[in-house]
Amino acid sequence: MPVLLYGLEVCPLTKADQRSLDFVVTRFLMKLFCTSNMDIINACLEHFNFTLPSDLLRKRQNKYLMKTDDLRKTHGLFILMLMLALFATVALFCFGLGQSSIGIDLFADTR
Repeated sequence: MPVLLYGLEVCPLTKADQRSLDFVVTRFLMKLFCTSNMDIINACLEHFNFTLPSDLLRKRQNKYLMKTDDLRKTHGLFILMLMLALFATVALFCFGLGQSSIGIDLFADTR
């Protein structure tokens, strides 16, 4: 099943695409159990706790979206911290506070 679903959480799939993925599993089970009765196939799916690819894909997409949302929030926080550090450096330089409390000149010419 992982081979069938690899990387699909980032691709937009139509309902027809999802039904095609489900068909692969359903058809395999029909051949395995030598039946074309969908009630038997659904009973087998439930009995063996087997999830259709469309349901697995939905879970994977939700997990992916949550990860990217968390990454976006973290990235935004990083940018904010970087801007604050830059602002503090500019403020120190502009207001002549280039010396530290221990007497080291932070902006000294090193020639």
